[in-house]
Amino acid sequence: MMTKDRIIKNTLALFAGTAVGYVFSFLLMVCIARTLGDVGVGQYSFLFAFGYLITILCNPGMEYLITKDVPANKDITTRYGTNLLSMKAILAVVSVVVSFLLLASIRDDVLIIKSFMIVAVIYGIGTVGSVFGTILNANERMDLTALIDVIERATALFAGVVLLYVTRSLLYLVLALLISNLVRQFLYFFFARRYFIPRFGFDFGLWKRLFVRSVPFALSISFLYIYHRIDTVMLSLMIGDQVTGWYNAAYRLIDVIHYIPYLLVLAILPPMAQYSRENTEVLTDIFTRSFRYLAMLALPIGVGMFLLAPRLILFVFGEGFENATPALRILIWAEVFVFLNYLGGHLLNMIDRQKHYTVIIGVTVLFNIILNLLLIPSYHHIGAAAATLICELAIFALVYSCIGRYFLRFNPLLLVWRPALAAVIMGALVETIQFLPVWCIVITGCVWYAIVLFILKGFNKQDKEALRSVLGILGRKTFDKNNS
Repeated sequence: MMTKDRIIKNTLALFAGTAVGYVFSFLLMVCIARTLGDVGVGQYSFLFAFGYLITILCNPGMEYLITKDVPANKDITTRYGTNLLSMKAILAVVSVVVSFLLLASIRDDVLIIKSFMIVAVIYGIGTVGSVFGTILNANERMDLTALIDVIERATALFAGVVLLYVTRSLLYLVLALLISNLVRQFLYFFFARRYFIPRFGFDFGLWKRLFVRSVPFALSISFLYIYHRIDTVMLSLMIGDQVTGWYNAAYRLIDVIHYIPYLLVLAILPPMAQYSRENTEVLTDIFTRSFRYLAMLALPIGVGMFLLAPRLILFVFGEGFENATPALRILIWAEVFVFLNYLGGHLLNMIDRQKHYTVIIGVTVLFNIILNLLLIPSYHHIGAAAATLICELAIFALVYSCIGRYFLRFNPLLLVWRPALAAVIMGALVETIQFLPVWCIVITGCVWYAIVLFILKGFNKQDKEALRSVLGILGRKTFDKNNS
């Protein structure tokens, strides 16, 4: 299959599977909000934000080496997989113990400590199982990882809702998530056996080389984890669980779209890795087109969610979460830049400028912590949201300055002015039809945005070819299904 079709197929599989998974996860959060209230949402968010410490200590950059190296040389799959499995298992045990001891030293809430014992096990098992998932992605089986994600989220939703309804307890909720995580890891293990035989490997020379090579990736990924979770931890420790609940209610609405840049970049990572060595012209085309598509998606979402924020918060979470509205209006613009920053960061990694990206994220994390320390005491969750937006602007400026210096000089405005204008025109319409139901406004806004973008000639010949490829793949799948 041609590279273009392969990218489209993987993107469709990821979008379909992960979108369904995110819907299930979002429904579970709504159930948590309406069952445990804003304090419960705050406690739940703190547990899983703090639990990311385990992922950080387990060196997440090692999985990146599989994605980077395996597509060009499938013969190393078993060697990488077995040795990374051993390293991850050791790191997971150490990380779980360290994180639990640290939490016990800063929180004396018995419910939080007991619940975190389960959360720590979830993260510990997940870091080991991530090796299997990464191997599937490196072999471009995103359809399988998407399917596994749907099954895991469906299990979490069913078990979580049942246990919440029966117990109304945070502790039993995280127990339900442990069950769903075990289902995920079993499926990863089952499907990954086709590509390598799961066993432990102890090639210490390879351990050393992988560890040294993974440090820049691990640092950048860890910085990103800290950057996206430290505000929740700081809000909980500095202000309290209720405000943390408001902030994370806004964040959960953002999470509904957060998977879009992640999925697109994940789908194009293998060919990006291949062409970063073979053909920089094709890599440039993949990058610029991805930038345009992400901007075309992000800008109307930003305008729409900004205008509909109060109604979305009330509709989804109900009474008691109205204070989440200002944070949502700030965070949605931070997310617009996340779309573009995610792509730019991975491009720097592909062209072996990961050290530059690591420095950028490291400096931004420090800046973010300082901003949170300054803004949270006075402005609470609104200050945390403002700190996030300022930092995303900084990342955008630094990342694309670096891309312009080492890879490609281009003017982002030339790529986004049409989507931006179409989004503004769409926003004017949305503002005038606020009397309609939310679902009706969303559908009308989407249709109007597409029409305006077409009138502004926002779709070029390449976009039409890509659309025909998408329809062709969907058509082939429908034909195969009907004749199977």
